[in-house]
Amino acid sequence: MLGGTPTASSAYALAAKNWANRYEERFHYLRAWRPGGWTPSIGIEGAGHVSAALERGHGIVFWGGNFAFNNLVAKMAMHRLGLEVTGFSVPVHGISPTRFGIRYLNRLYRDIENRYLHERLMVAATHFSGALQRMRDRLKANGVVYFAVGGRGRRTATVKFLEGNITLATGPVAMAHRTGAALLPLHTLRAGPGRFQVTIGPPIEIPQDKEGKPDYQAAVQAYADALTPFVLRDPGQWLGWNLMEKRTPWGGKQRGANPSHET
Repeated sequence: MLGGTPTASSAYALAAKNWANRYEERFHYLRAWRPGGWTPSIGIEGAGHVSAALERGHGIVFWGGNFAFNNLVAKMAMHRLGLEVTGFSVPVHGISPTRFGIRYLNRLYRDIENRYLHERLMVAATHFSGALQRMRDRLKANGVVYFAVGGRGRRTATVKFLEGNITLATGPVAMAHRTGAALLPLHTLRAGPGRFQVTIGPPIEIPQDKEGKPDYQAAVQAYADALTPFVLRDPGQWLGWNLMEKRTPWGGKQRGANPSHET
């Protein structure tokens, strides 16, 4: 995937850094449980795109990238901008996809994140319709909703990325198109101990194809192109390597997944 870029390294070293960042993120959640919580330094770039989108009056669909520190830090950043965000989630989001983990352990993640969300819509993989309608209603009221980038969905698009391909679910793109909301990508990178940079990209345009229909694949390709420099800046912080292959649709058995970063 990285080809011959200067940032390319051995697969082992990249995987080791990937897992080190995952575990560091878990300690951030534990720190947040301490008295006084955890208040990292977060630089926010691109806030002007948020203001411009809200002035248009059709709401915002944030599309959060698969970065190691995105789950909590991005929600903190949105909260610091004064946004009341409705987040979409599934029960496996957190530490464990097991029944015990879903019932008990994953609350260690969710309860901390909920401090920075207006509401969380958590639904099983086969009961999305009600939650998605709630999100559409929020957008019609010029509200703000959040999805994490994922590879599993009823409809996906496969596009070129780095030296290979990436497959992403197009649900958030379709929601933005149907409601007229701005689709804003979020990229979260650790800049140093206790310091993070959250970049809000310009709206992803959704063009029309030759038949006059929305070209979701072109929109996904635009996202992949915008994502590339952030991944190359520190490949060990990007957790989306499993998006190289097509994923099992929601409701089916998944193979080789990391569910905690697809919600």
